[in-house]
Amino acid sequence: MRNVLLVLAIIFLIGCQPAVVQQKNVTVTECKQPYYEYSPGDCCLDAEPNQLCDRYENRTLPQINKTIGPQAPKNSHISDAMIKFRQKVTGYSYQEGETKYLVRGNLVRIKPKFIKKLEMRVNKTIPVTITDIFIDRSEKKAVGYCDPRREGEILGEFDPDRSNCARIIDLEFVLPYADYNPILPEDWLTRFSYASPTVAQANDQYVKDLTGWKAVNPVLTFVENGDEYTLHLEMTTGLPIKVNVKEGDRARVISYSDFTHNMVKQEEMVYQKFAK
Repeated sequence: MRNVLLVLAIIFLIGCQPAVVQQKNVTVTECKQPYYEYSPGDCCLDAEPNQLCDRYENRTLPQINKTIGPQAPKNSHISDAMIKFRQKVTGYSYQEGETKYLVRGNLVRIKPKFIKKLEMRVNKTIPVTITDIFIDRSEKKAVGYCDPRREGEILGEFDPDRSNCARIIDLEFVLPYADYNPILPEDWLTRFSYASPTVAQANDQYVKDLTGWKAVNPVLTFVENGDEYTLHLEMTTGLPIKVNVKEGDRARVISYSDFTHNMVKQEEMVYQKFAK
C-alpha cells in the first residue's frame, strides 16, 4: 500500500516541476584515436593500439621520481592485473566509508548514505538536495538527481507532504566533475602502469573489510617521489581492494570494502525517470 501511495504522490507532483537552474560548463580534454588520455589533460599516441603510451613504451627509468613516466614491460604484475580486469570484469561495486559506488565501463554511480544538500535553489525557493550522483568519465560529466525512491530508503519512509525530492523530481543538476569524480580501484593500476614495483609479494594474503576476510595476491609496493603506495590486488579481478599510502609523515589506508564484481547492471548506471 505504501508503494502505491508513493507512486500516486509522485505522479501528482510531476506536473508541478520547476525549471532547472542553468550551471557553468566544465572545460574538458578530448583525446581522439589513435590518441588516448594517458593522464589528466595529456593525450598520448597509441598507434598499435595496446593502451601503452608510445613515447614511453620502449624506455625504462632506473628510478621512479615522477608521476608520469615510462611504463612497465607488458608482462609486469600491473599489466597482468590490467589484462585480468579487462577480460573478466564487466562492472563492480564497493563501499568506501559510508558511500556506495557502482562502476561499469566509463560510468560511475555514487549512492551516499545520507541526502546531500547543495548550495543552490530552484526558482530561488526550493532547496536542492540529491540522493544519487551519476558520472560519465568519457565525457567528464557529473550530474545529481533527487530520487524519491532513494529518499524513502534513506529516511526509512516516504512522506509526500515533506518530500523535497518530489518537488524537484527528474531534474538534473550539473555538478563539478573534478569534485565528484572518485579515485577508483582501476585508477591505481593506471597510475602505476609505468614502472615495476619496488616490492612484489606473490603469496596469498588476506585483508579484512565490512564483509569479512578476502584473499589478495599479489601485493605490490611502489615508491613515487619518496612516497610509498602498497596495492593489495583481489585475486579474481586484478583490482586493488586495499591501498596503504605513506606520503611524508602521513599514513592512511584506502579500503574498497564490500567489493563485488559482475553484479552491476547497465540500467543501474542511468537515472530512471518517473516521467516517460
